[in-house]
Amino acid sequence: MQSNTARATANASATFLKAPVMRAAPETYAKQLEEKRKVLAALLRWPTEHIQVHESRPTHYRARAEFRVWHAQEKLFYAMFGSAEPGARPAPVQVEEFTIGSMLMNALMVPLMEHIKDNHTMRKKLFQCNFHTTVHGEAMVTMVYHRKLDQAWQAEAERIRNTLAEDAGMSRDALSLIGRSKKQKIVLGDDFVLEKFHVDGAEYTYKQFEGCFSQPNAGMCQHMLKWAKEVTRNLQGGDLLELYCGNGNFTVALASNFRSCLATEISKRSVAAAKDNIAMNDATNVEVVRMSSEEFTEAYHAGTTVKGVDMTGYNFTTVLVDPPRAGLDPDTEKLVCEFDNIVYVSCNPHTLRKNLDHISKTHIIRHVAMFDQFPYTEHTECGVFLVKKAREGPAEDALPEP
Repeated sequence: MQSNTARATANASATFLKAPVMRAAPETYAKQLEEKRKVLAALLRWPTEHIQVHESRPTHYRARAEFRVWHAQEKLFYAMFGSAEPGARPAPVQVEEFTIGSMLMNALMVPLMEHIKDNHTMRKKLFQCNFHTTVHGEAMVTMVYHRKLDQAWQAEAERIRNTLAEDAGMSRDALSLIGRSKKQKIVLGDDFVLEKFHVDGAEYTYKQFEGCFSQPNAGMCQHMLKWAKEVTRNLQGGDLLELYCGNGNFTVALASNFRSCLATEISKRSVAAAKDNIAMNDATNVEVVRMSSEEFTEAYHAGTTVKGVDMTGYNFTTVLVDPPRAGLDPDTEKLVCEFDNIVYVSCNPHTLRKNLDHISKTHIIRHVAMFDQFPYTEHTECGVFLVKKAREGPAEDALPEP
């Protein structure tokens, strides 16, 4: 007999568009969103009506995207790849429209291809083009090559950068163009964009580096920050521990809700970005350290100073985790259960469910939110806020208080 989760998933699968998703289908959006909510409710065993759903813009919602550049004799075009039968190679699909991409991305894609398709210097062994745009109008285009880039390339790229900015109606300083090949990186402009998010009347500025992770749906990212800020607003003091902090996306927005914050991240570039973002936003109560969750667990339990951080100076009452798709490893799963409050942001509800099987022994779910980061696909992101059970508290998850 099929479980509720299996039935909900099977019903939803027939609703979504097949990969690669390039064209928005606004007329189907409401139905798809509701199917996702049903699947999430069944998976998390949480009433559908108590899931806070955050809708995406139905069109032009992606701030960044990567495209292969396909060479078919003299023809040149952007391509994406869909799924293929087992053992078969997926075929390239020409990108003729990309209405899920931001308006600025679309304003850059077509003229860039026009400028390079008949330009031998720019098209020779061009493998990939990556576009990264912001809500307030900055853009970064990375062109990846399978050859060494020379001065002739740089001169042509600078000329195209100037023309492309005019084509898109933006200032030259707002557009960066980057050339990449093996052990080579040429930057015309900056190797980052500055993004500005507005959350509860406050403006937060983020430096998003080329090649580093940032949320692809900028509008949805603002919803995620607002939700996380709301559920942690009245926790009556204490300090915040954040694992997998990335570029400080959540750290910056949540800092004002806590006495102090310690954010950890293993990626060297992400730690550097997080420190820049914390400084730009004057979050003086935040410390970022390059440390794995295993290293933190050892130092925390020993009450020692590690990498310049004195663990005895913190009173962690809340932990925020935003792990990769694999979810929390067993040791981190045990660690988060030691804190009063858990904010779990998940890009994979299935691994979240597995983690909750353990976490729910000590904690109760209070809030569940769904963030439609990738409309028209089966992919769902969500946030769960949990509080530690009283010693004689309820054995089951509790619904939100009215």
